[in-house]
Amino acid sequence: MNIIQTIDLTKRYKINNIAIDALQNVNLTIEEGEFVAINGPSGSGKSTLLHMLGCIDRPTSGKIYINNTDTSTLSSKALAKLRLRQLGFVFQQFHLLPTLTAFENVELPMREAGVPGKERRERTESLLESVGLGSRTRHIPSQLSGGEQQRVAIARALANRPAIVFADEPTGELDSVTGERILDIFESINRESLQTIIIVSHDKSVTSRAHRVIHLKDGRIVQ
Repeated sequence: MNIIQTIDLTKRYKINNIAIDALQNVNLTIEEGEFVAINGPSGSGKSTLLHMLGCIDRPTSGKIYINNTDTSTLSSKALAKLRLRQLGFVFQQFHLLPTLTAFENVELPMREAGVPGKERRERTESLLESVGLGSRTRHIPSQLSGGEQQRVAIARALANRPAIVFADEPTGELDSVTGERILDIFESINRESLQTIIIVSHDKSVTSRAHRVIHLKDGRIVQ
């Protein structure tokens, strides 16, 4: 079953009154449970595509369907609800709240979604245990290594059991051994929970593990 479909997806920016098409008429289908890698040279539109698919930004024209819902018909409030309940995000820079512990960072999306306290606590403990941080739950980000922070970010992205997990260069700031451990977690999520994984990356370790690789160049899918 298609979980994402785009039709003639275009994103245009204006810089000094000059129009630049970051994406041009992208037609793409992603199946439920796929592990997809998106790659291409710098400036090819990879992150822009991820932001469009993840409803972080709106396209200039074209359509994005998520679980057969035309996202262009949704209000900003409805899109925020969709992101909170169905989509998870992992970024290269982690974006953890510096004053919150690992436990509190992971728990926060569940608070926003109205998950009851007991379930929140149990799920948070289980998620942190699953990414190998069961003994680090009370540490704030500055007390964690880069790899540990990224694992907290992954646990946070999974907090509300999203159907789709998006990751933008999740191993870009990590050493190769830690990066492989992070990819092991994504592969496990995909295999065991059948969650759809979409990763933007230059890393060949990512593309070698993906079910399918989408190549972008100049805002278009070329392969």
